[in-house]
Amino acid sequence: MSEPASSRELILKAENVEKHYRDGERLLKVLRGASLEVYAGEIVSIVGASGSGKSTLLHLLGALDRATSGTILFRGRDYSTMSNAELAALRNRSIGFIFQFHHLLSEFSARENVIIPGLIAGRPQDELIALADRRLGELGLSDRLHHRPAKLSGGEQQRVALARALINDPDLVLADEPTGNLDAESAATVIDLLWSNVRDNHRALVIVTHDPEIARRADRCLRLRDGRLFPETA
Repeated sequence: MSEPASSRELILKAENVEKHYRDGERLLKVLRGASLEVYAGEIVSIVGASGSGKSTLLHLLGALDRATSGTILFRGRDYSTMSNAELAALRNRSIGFIFQFHHLLSEFSARENVIIPGLIAGRPQDELIALADRRLGELGLSDRLHHRPAKLSGGEQQRVALARALINDPDLVLADEPTGNLDAESAATVIDLLWSNVRDNHRALVIVTHDPEIARRADRCLRLRDGRLFPETA
């Protein structure tokens, strides 16, 4: 378990977040006042029924979409006051994303996929290659550096996606069902690697999952229900 929240740095705060969509004449209210806080070194899992809005919430927390109302702060910076360019820079440099579907670029090798966010951030290519090779080696992929995604197993692809998410040393990692398409052994490997990296580097992690074992491993588990977040009870 992590330290008490009061002794740690607040990374992310969402307060009364709402997200509405217009479907013709119908107003669909997906989120209805969701709130949470996430601290450095903390792992928070989010569970809920399919269609409850978990992925929508994660997209808002990661500045991939804008909330209809409410406040989201990253290290005290209010998303609603930031331009699209500022949000893009924040996503690139400070937030790492891991999705159920790896979204690796098929024409690039494992190494090339990993270094792309660093290149976008303007970091030197030689530095990124050395870092990518080290990270992929730590993930057991030293012999897969030059393989394209089609030549990698599902578990290997997800480990490449994990290395890519961490290449810019983000303060916050957001994971949306990262083991949903993996067998049990591959899933356990990916989660163990993700957990240890977050702990060792004092990052914050928010993970959406349907797997009760993964949810229970987190410091806190929240359930999204009726558009709001509630502490999950055993």
